[in-house]
Amino acid sequence: MNHVLYNPLSNNKRGALKLGEVIKYAPDEEFEFNDITEVDLKKFISELKEDDKLILAGGDGTLSVFVNELDGFVPDIPIIYYPSGSGNDFMKDVAERAENGFVYLNDYIRDLPKMTVKGKTYRFINGVGLGIDGYCCETANRKKDMGKRCSYISIALRGFLFEFKPMKATVTVDGVTNVYEDAWLVAAMKGKYFGGGCKVAPAQDRSDPDKKVTVVLISCKNRVKCLTAFSSVFSGNHVKYTDIVKIVEGKDVKVEFDSPSILQYDGETVTGVQEYSVTVE
Repeated sequence: MNHVLYNPLSNNKRGALKLGEVIKYAPDEEFEFNDITEVDLKKFISELKEDDKLILAGGDGTLSVFVNELDGFVPDIPIIYYPSGSGNDFMKDVAERAENGFVYLNDYIRDLPKMTVKGKTYRFINGVGLGIDGYCCETANRKKDMGKRCSYISIALRGFLFEFKPMKATVTVDGVTNVYEDAWLVAAMKGKYFGGGCKVAPAQDRSDPDKKVTVVLISCKNRVKCLTAFSSVFSGNHVKYTDIVKIVEGKDVKVEFDSPSILQYDGETVTGVQEYSVTVE
């Protein structure tokens, strides 16, 4: 039996509209559909049989809920992912390993890094960041709740030019500390993408055997210069601006801002944040 967990809230609350495409995974087999927002996930998985398959249909937010509900547990049955969100950054990262739009999740959700903020710990599958990316995600989520269309890049443009204020950041990676006076963004990435296709960490390999994350920092006093660098983030070419973009790999990360900002992890946001830490198991 193919058990489908779908998220009706994904893709701007249109997640259920793509369920007909899920059947393409095995058109001659039997399917059962369940709303992930209405099930006890651990109980649901514990009741599956060893010859069952679990298909997860949703976006990056759905993946975030899934891995945090399981909290490190990965069942032995096959878990297949079908992207039906609005951003689908995870799928962009693993697209070359997908078959007909589906990808097996099991290996990708083992030993995910942990992020701790405000005394709570979360796992993340794409990335976590403090600064303008959190501002962009929070603004986008608010607009979506109001039924308005928005784009990450247009929100970032307004933030860089007018609304967002850079802050002093103290960043420690594997015991080495650096201080940046005008930090716009400090992100720790498990994958390459955030923000619906921004290739913020183009060299990051989520299958790296050492399981390191890539820390990406943008620090610059000049708003226009900073925007110029960030505008090339979709292609990953922002990394050539080495005077304002700093990249380092590590397994133990701590980020501190001198005033509160907005944090995002896999598109979910936490407001009023001045520090976060990331550890790799």
